[in-house]
Amino acid sequence: MSKLKVFVSSSQTKRELEYDREIAKIAILELQLEPVMFEGLSARSKDRRAVYIDEVKNCDIFVLILWKTLRPAVKKEFDEAISNNRPILIFVKTLHCGEERDADLRKFLHGIQGTDRADWGESVPYIPFYVHYDTLRDLKKRMKEGIIAEISRMLAREPISTYTRQELYELGTRITRQARRQLFLFEQTPCLVFGPREYGQPINEALFYEKEYYLALQEWIELVDQDTTRQFLYFFNAQATKEEVQKHPNPSQVKETLVTLKEKEKQTGERFRLIPSPPNYSGPIALGDNWFAFWLVGEADAVTISFVNEKVSDAVSRNFHQMGSRRISLEKLLKDLKLNF
Repeated sequence: MSKLKVFVSSSQTKRELEYDREIAKIAILELQLEPVMFEGLSARSKDRRAVYIDEVKNCDIFVLILWKTLRPAVKKEFDEAISNNRPILIFVKTLHCGEERDADLRKFLHGIQGTDRADWGESVPYIPFYVHYDTLRDLKKRMKEGIIAEISRMLAREPISTYTRQELYELGTRITRQARRQLFLFEQTPCLVFGPREYGQPINEALFYEKEYYLALQEWIELVDQDTTRQFLYFFNAQATKEEVQKHPNPSQVKETLVTLKEKEKQTGERFRLIPSPPNYSGPIALGDNWFAFWLVGEADAVTISFVNEKVSDAVSRNFHQMGSRRISLEKLLKDLKLNF
């Protein structure tokens, strides 16, 4: 069995973190894991920086050590780890008298800590493991503890449960906002078409958690339009949607929304798609990059089972991709929903 790979990212100048990197390597080796470090890569025909970015994509855990500077190459490695949903552990070395961090690193740390998110916008990542250290001994101890805790989470594979309708919407919003490469959603009747309940109410009067979920879906369509690496497959039950249309007080509004969403398909090169699902599928179901959830919805509550598990997500993703080959034209969609007036 191959060892788990731990990628170590940091400034690599002789005056900054040279010994810290060596201690990190020792800590990882003592855990019987494989450290991946720039200085350890053999020369290859491919540019070494490109090889290094490939190693970020393929690592199991990403370790970031920071002190005085944030090099562009280090920021690029961090962004690649975020894009590929690698578990991230951040270690920040304490400053002593006369030492200071550069402006780029200060801005980066303020964004991660949540004290200044203006430059990050909505894309600021959530990093659950973020610690300061003072000595090399402290770094070694904290790094071992952090890696062991992360491996324990990876092996736990325990499902997460929620029970109320509010938690249903809030979990759906979190999965949507944390996804960066793919978002697959199945709803009996599509929220993006009908909007937050009750029908016809202004969005600012909707329940706050329904509103947040609805806005998160709209934002994801725009992200797909801007970023060609993203994909959003949005499935709905045609029969349930048809029945919902018949109850809607303003069918022409539903038709207008469907026309707009089908236009979005063209604008995004079909990276966003509105897809009728097989009739025997239940839901809701949501899948981000590595977070899968399904709901059992009752009259007043909903039970959710969700897994933050890459293997589970990959298996479900393959099923969604197979269904994603289905196509429906605007004309047929409107006809099936009896909106062809």
